[in-house]
Amino acid sequence: MTLRTPHSIASSLLLLAIACDRGASPQPAAAAVVDTPTPVPTPAPPPAPTPKPTPASATPAAAVPTPVPTPAPAVDPAIAAHVEIAADARPWSPLVVFADDDASEPALLRSEAGSVYAALGPALVELRDDGSTAPLDTTGITLLRQDQALLDGDYVRFLPTSIGGDFPREGFLVVAYSLGARGVEPPPQTFRRRDDGRWHELDNGTPEFVWFPAAFGRWREGSLLALRGFAGRYLDADSEAGERRAIKRAKVIDAAIAKQKRLAVLRGQPRAPQLDFGGAVWQFASLPSGEIIAVIDGGEDRSAMVHYDDAAHTQRRLALPPVEGTKADDLRLAVRSGRDAWVAGGGGSEDHPYLAHFDGTAWTAVSTPCDGRITDIALTSDTEVIACAIATAPERLRGVILRRRGDRWAAIGTPTTGDRAVVKLLVDGDRTVVLTHDWGRKFEIWSDGPAPAQPLRFGDTAAIVRPILAAAPDRPIDDECDHLTVPLTGAPGDRSTVLSRLSQAGLTSDVEVQTVLVGEREVDAVVVTDLWPADARKKAATIAGALGAEAEAPTCNVRPLAHPPEPPAR
Repeated sequence: MTLRTPHSIASSLLLLAIACDRGASPQPAAAAVVDTPTPVPTPAPPPAPTPKPTPASATPAAAVPTPVPTPAPAVDPAIAAHVEIAADARPWSPLVVFADDDASEPALLRSEAGSVYAALGPALVELRDDGSTAPLDTTGITLLRQDQALLDGDYVRFLPTSIGGDFPREGFLVVAYSLGARGVEPPPQTFRRRDDGRWHELDNGTPEFVWFPAAFGRWREGSLLALRGFAGRYLDADSEAGERRAIKRAKVIDAAIAKQKRLAVLRGQPRAPQLDFGGAVWQFASLPSGEIIAVIDGGEDRSAMVHYDDAAHTQRRLALPPVEGTKADDLRLAVRSGRDAWVAGGGGSEDHPYLAHFDGTAWTAVSTPCDGRITDIALTSDTEVIACAIATAPERLRGVILRRRGDRWAAIGTPTTGDRAVVKLLVDGDRTVVLTHDWGRKFEIWSDGPAPAQPLRFGDTAAIVRPILAAAPDRPIDDECDHLTVPLTGAPGDRSTVLSRLSQAGLTSDVEVQTVLVGEREVDAVVVTDLWPADARKKAATIAGALGAEAEAPTCNVRPLAHPPEPPAR
């Protein structure tokens, strides 16, 4: 079972991102399972508002200057004809503009401590509520993919990460990858940021799989609870015999993963409950009361909620109301308490909007003015804020943010005019923050609260990973090494004699001498790319024998070019 996380938008479907409130609580024994039917009651009124204190301002981080755009109108005029406009709708301003880069998908994330971050691969920037930004140091991060594709943007893509913990002092970061159609996906990496301000990679693996925190929540006695995701160490099927081996290994991996607990305590003493989710988990939340709520794929008929009551040590499963006769899917969960929870998403042949409320006893479907899938949901202290896909013309969708107070809906804004999707929605104090894109490209983060005079501009993937690869500690040569770098002694210069000696040793294909970065040093190095991992040790030994004392210790790292080529014009 894996946590399902959206990474793209296809056709007119808006895929969703995560937004849920989490808490802390008491602990269990073995959980009894209670089958409960789903009546349809009237939802309980929301609790009285509890204003969130505004954190103190902090020092802004340096940003690349960009022109200051004129704030967009609070509500797209095309939306105004579709739904009532809230009287207190505010203009929007950009906080972050991401490079128009095909190699990574940005993310808008919130740590369980409440801080809001923009993420691009392993880079995190805190978006403070006074409009300033502050990057987190990446010292200690070593990327799993040690090849030039990370710099070329060839086929390796960074996908949105999950974060948790008490940032910036301590916390967790998960970096995921996608190789497209280039074979088996590498497993995500998990890093823990400690008091020394450095990241330390965690060894969460077995010979069969790697597990990683897919979602976080505060739990009992100040502990940090995580929903575990799993990535198998599968084989590439590059031949008929290889396919048979891969199928056989996949069965072993799947059986090993099926035996694993889905919840783990990452910090603190209490043991996590052993819950039977019985399906892929869409979303998860832990609460100060000790309750745990998860929304799961319940199979062909309906999606469902699993509700764990820590006080009674019981687990019950409630089916969610259907949408247009079918089950809702790819759901987002937002929770105030065990008696006030919401799910949003879509379903049906026309991808109808879906919204339902839980009052502690049962789920009730809630009508919305949305014409399409609800992309995300977040709760304020006294209102519900929903991001919807609104059809304004045939074959066109525009993101709009709607607020529901009582039974009344009103639009509180769209970050930009034109066709833009609202991918992720967060409510942070008195501001709403959204991640948008224009159907697969040009990601931006907007806010209707304080904003910098000039938005922060994130670099492209190469700009993000280049300093990380340059400063990464050396990785030993092993059976997974697919890139070999052998630094050379002396200052960079003419290395024609080096190439001649390598040729005499039988090293001709895929072997180059390049000027590379090692930390902040520029050095020449013998670089071997497109390397079969089983050949790494042999080639390193051959290079050392050919060059003698001129060759320094070999490493599995990719070392970026000291003087990268100019990016191609778009």
